[in-house]
Amino acid sequence: GKASEELSRLKKYQTVRAVRSLKEAGVSVQLHPSSGEVYSVSNLTKDEQCEHLKHFLNLTYLSLQGSGVTDACIVPLSKVPNLTQLSLISTGISAKGVTELQLIPSFTRLSLMGTFSAAHIRALSQVKQLSIVQFYTTVGEEEFIAAAMLPVSQLTFSKFISSEKTAEIM
Repeated sequence: GKASEELSRLKKYQTVRAVRSLKEAGVSVQLHPSSGEVYSVSNLTKDEQCEHLKHFLNLTYLSLQGSGVTDACIVPLSKVPNLTQLSLISTGISAKGVTELQLIPSFTRLSLMGTFSAAHIRALSQVKQLSIVQFYTTVGEEEFIAAAMLPVSQLTFSKFISSEKTAEIM
């Protein structure tokens, strides 16, 4: 009755406030035209912005960018039930933080841009629900070998450094 109406109004207010706060910080927030639900957030650049994401229950795509995004952003992502796609662009997330991506319940697709070490890539093997990894960055031999070992159904490279070892794997 009245209590559930009040709770619904409060949740809507929190969502509107989160959208406004992110947009004011220069973050791109996409809302579904008919439902008004947030489905995509791009260019999130600071850990504290990640706290707003828990209000977006239908968020499916997220782009994290820059060194201001660290491991501290991962736990708030675990509260986003429908997040399936994540892009990491030159973030400050450590290899340990990468293993924590397994906490995101619906997460299956990862796009990487910027520099990622072989340790970061090996850490992805802990994220069992991951099925697609896309590298939009030049990948060196050690990183390529680590990526080739990932238990995913689809692996895409935009550019890698060719060597005898990488040719052998191909």
